[in-house]
Amino acid sequence: MLKLKYPVPRITKAISRHAARTLFTLMPQGEPEILMSDLTLLDRLYDEIRTRVNPPVHITSHPQRVGSHSCLALHFKGKLCSSIDLLITVNSHLSWPTEDDYHHPRWYMTVVDAADLLYLQLYLAHKLSSKDMK
Repeated sequence: MLKLKYPVPRITKAISRHAARTLFTLMPQGEPEILMSDLTLLDRLYDEIRTRVNPPVHITSHPQRVGSHSCLALHFKGKLCSSIDLLITVNSHLSWPTEDDYHHPRWYMTVVDAADLLYLQLYLAHKLSSKDMK
């Protein structure tokens, strides 16, 4: 069994000038942080998944490469055959699914680095498996 450390990120209104612009600020030996503006967009992503995929939600991760970019395809499947696919690409910048994306079963977003990619997957898995999902 694989168990990964996942402290819930602390919400902040500003990031340190020394930190790179990422989704999650993950300083060595420090507490993870997320900007309030990013948390709002992340909660929107979570709400869109929860609206379309009936619990219990099973998440399948498929690591991929698209061209020279590392990606993670997440397949969210619920009961009654409800499902969503999210392709997260490591692309040195942060972008979210568009309003139009949410009208389709496949969504796309980019993150800055592998740490954001992994932490985003852990965040969504934690939220979708928590009791408040029900």
